[in-house]
Amino acid sequence: MESFILRRSTLSSGCHCLAGAGQASRQGTASLRSASSGGLVGWVESICGDRQRLQRGQECGPKGRRRQVRAELRKEQSKQYELFKEYESIPGRGGLLGERQKENPALPKDPNSAEGWAQVPAGYLPEFADYGIFVRGDVRVCICLVAGGVVENLLFFPVLEQLRARYPGVLVDIFANERAKQAYELNWIVRRTNVVPFDDRMLVGGDYADFVGKMKSIYAEMIVSTRPAGLGHAVTLGFSDARLQMGYVLPNVNGAGAARLLTNPLTAPVVDITTRGVNMYSEMLEALEGVPEEIPPLRIAISDTLREVATYKQGKAGVAKGEYLLVHGLQSESTATMAPRGDTDCLLDLPAWAAILQNVSSPVLFLVPREKDVARAKEALPSNVRVLFVSTPGQLAVLIDESAGVLTTNTAALQLAVAVQKPSVALFATSDKAEAFAPDPESRKVHVVVSTTGRLADVDAKQAAEAVKSLASQPELALA
Repeated sequence: MESFILRRSTLSSGCHCLAGAGQASRQGTASLRSASSGGLVGWVESICGDRQRLQRGQECGPKGRRRQVRAELRKEQSKQYELFKEYESIPGRGGLLGERQKENPALPKDPNSAEGWAQVPAGYLPEFADYGIFVRGDVRVCICLVAGGVVENLLFFPVLEQLRARYPGVLVDIFANERAKQAYELNWIVRRTNVVPFDDRMLVGGDYADFVGKMKSIYAEMIVSTRPAGLGHAVTLGFSDARLQMGYVLPNVNGAGAARLLTNPLTAPVVDITTRGVNMYSEMLEALEGVPEEIPPLRIAISDTLREVATYKQGKAGVAKGEYLLVHGLQSESTATMAPRGDTDCLLDLPAWAAILQNVSSPVLFLVPREKDVARAKEALPSNVRVLFVSTPGQLAVLIDESAGVLTTNTAALQLAVAVQKPSVALFATSDKAEAFAPDPESRKVHVVVSTTGRLADVDAKQAAEAVKSLASQPELALA
């Protein structure tokens, strides 16, 4: 490369010299014409000066100067080819990745061993790590493919706790939807989250290639999938390097052959397991060894950063900590409503909320999923209601934790209120959905209000307001 650059520079210099010579001859002709005015001595000096500049490789005239500048720029650009070699030659550097990683300390050689074996301390047994993991069935890294929205991923938290209890120290990587990925800022077990559009019926094109590439880049011993698998999804799970594959299989003809490709197939009782509420992953919990029969409660972790954001949001809305009723469940075109996939009738419009909140006299913090709904909500709701834009489950969780009570429909706010043990009033369209998403309401501190017509829009506003007043009668709450 250096010789090629040198030849190129020499050739360009020669061309420049020829161009300079031609220009010098033209200048000499012009000087000869003006010899009568400048004299013969001036003409000879100009010719001699041009020859000296040509011998030094310099250009003559403005055009030659521009060519010289271009040649210098080419020389500077040619130095970029040597960038990596110069960087690696810097003392204390190990290439573009920084300092080289130090090797693990090796055991000393046994002086009494003729073969040169290492001297292993007493009480220790040397072994190959992969072989030991295979024999004992250990799982060091686990990949979890969690379909659904925020509610479905929140209800997957107990499964993560049981995985950590079954395999202590396991590292968990999550593949979830773009909106559901935000739920894992409330989890302390997950190492990394990746975005995969599981909402689509089948991944195609670049999304499928990106998903398989990310999955194969993780060396894991176990892969868990909550999406009921057919033959195609089971084959995709087999592309990973995992030794164990656990996942649901479709209970109909579409799941034929999928169970043969999974080491731990789980038969889904229904095609859409999200309709089962909090029990949607009960078979997966039972498949893990050493797991109790009862489903463990949902627990979350709230960081200090989220606390700071909540303090800012409360000051922006003009409410004090522990002195407001949080309301969630507005019907909107936004994808941040945090509604479960298994309940299609779980949101109320603004007129329905206005009818309920007009009978509530305590301070109310009404949450909307997008900024466009703020002005519309302020006009429709009573004067004692403060409207705030919140679109992430982390901010929703900390606002619930610092509230006096929660009034919500069947959204993520209900499950987060149960997780932080905050008393709540939940509005449901049918009793079946109430039993699925809020079983044993007394132990969960949930007051359930069910519509009599099977439509959530027809829920009794007075009954909901009376349920809120029952929350205010509790001594630990500050509602007026």
